[in-house]
Amino acid sequence: MSTYTIEIAFDACGTEEAAQEFAAWLNEKGHDAKVGNSTGSYVDGRSTSNDEEAREIMNNLWNEFCA
Repeated sequence: MSTYTIEIAFDACGTEEAAQEFAAWLNEKGHDAKVGNSTGSYVDGRSTSNDEEAREIMNNLWNEFCA
């Protein structure tokens, strides 16, 4: 399994608390995750708004978290 450096938008999960829970889960899985102070999310420094691969990685991780 690949691991990533992830910055989660503080409002990405509806609330900052939910974003913190997602970051904690990602860290448990071996990723280096934190909640940022902006509305952008990043995977290995690539914006999920502008980079298809980064967006796909984030979506897959989110779906796994929700399952």
